[in-house]
Amino acid sequence: MAGVLDSSRPSTALSSMFVSQHARRRAVPHGDDAVRARETLLDVAIANRPMLVNFARGFVGCASRAEDVVHDVFIQLMDLPDQDAVRRPICYVTRMVRNASIDACRRQSLENTYHADEDDGLDVPSHELTPEAKVQARDTLRRVFDALAQLPARSRTAFEMVRLSDETLQSTARALNVSQTLVHFMVRDAEKHCADCLDAGDRNVACPAFLGGRARRRQDAAANRS
Repeated sequence: MAGVLDSSRPSTALSSMFVSQHARRRAVPHGDDAVRARETLLDVAIANRPMLVNFARGFVGCASRAEDVVHDVFIQLMDLPDQDAVRRPICYVTRMVRNASIDACRRQSLENTYHADEDDGLDVPSHELTPEAKVQARDTLRRVFDALAQLPARSRTAFEMVRLSDETLQSTARALNVSQTLVHFMVRDAEKHCADCLDAGDRNVACPAFLGGRARRRQDAAANRS
């Protein structure tokens, strides 16, 4: 737009367009005050276009954006109502350019805040798992399910209710007709067994058999005696 609206040559294509529109409007009977007032504001804007562009440039900091701002003001003047009430056209038009420049700066600031260049997105890591990570996750889930399958039915149910269904110890104990303390131990033993099976898989050894609290305590006591 800067190439078309050259501020050093007021008689540009844009100015010619508005002037030709004025000529057509002058064919309207002179008794139409609204048309004459509109012509006056447009004439003022076109005649002072270089000054208005430089004025807008002081806000937006760019000649091409300043041209856009002034062009938008010209368009607003085409259908601005009650122009016959304007007593100081140059001040009125300058104020319109000022307000439009401030709005343009605000829009640019908002775009800079919430938008980024396309190249910036190339360095953003993807949230998708890599194929290797997906395979590893599926293998981990398979080993956990295998470990849970080795649990006694009541221990597995307690684990699923507390850890998977997010039930409380109290509601789980009521559903299984056992004490909350026993539910706590069953969940703890189930978690320990799953961890042992995952560790065994990492070491490429067989998954150990499940040992409940009492069996584990007996095993630990025997190991200490030996």
